[in-house]
Amino acid sequence: QFLENIGVEQAVLAGNLQDKVLHEISANGWGDIEQPSTFDYMQSLYDPVDNNTSYPGLRQRYLGASPDALRCGESPIALFFHFMLVPLWQHIAVCSNEYRKEMVSQRVEEAHKRYKKRGGPTPRYRRSPT
Repeated sequence: QFLENIGVEQAVLAGNLQDKVLHEISANGWGDIEQPSTFDYMQSLYDPVDNNTSYPGLRQRYLGASPDALRCGESPIALFFHFMLVPLWQHIAVCSNEYRKEMVSQRVEEAHKRYKKRGGPTPRYRRSPT
């Protein structure tokens, strides 16, 4: 319907558009906004829905945690690692090691700055003259 309003599809593809219609659309939007009234529906009596026929075969078997998940159920950390995928564990370990290696030089520099700021070794660590 939109293409019919501004011209035939071939005219649109060719770039021959009716400016009047496009100007109206840009000024007023695509059309009237329909806001349905829910008042009448909310005032009617409750009509329960029978979902037994909506999704056949749904809830025919046991619903709940698997036996594996139940074995881990005593400990939140065990449940966390049960559901966390092994490749994700490996990725986190690799990234943690890379981060540690990247940050070693920065940590050493900051420790050296603190050491210099204190004025060298603390008295309890100074070597006694022999």
